[in-house]
Amino acid sequence: QGGTFTLNNTGVLGSITSQPLINPPQAAILTTESIGPSG
Repeated sequence: QGGTFTLNNTGVLGSITSQPLINPPQAAILTTESIGPSG
């Protein structure tokens, strides 16, 4: 509450891709995902 930056860790749920949304009055959001096999 009252922050300007959000850290979102969806990788803990097994997500490999997502589209983070900035909620006002946030200035930025950093989303981390899980690492999966390539190919």
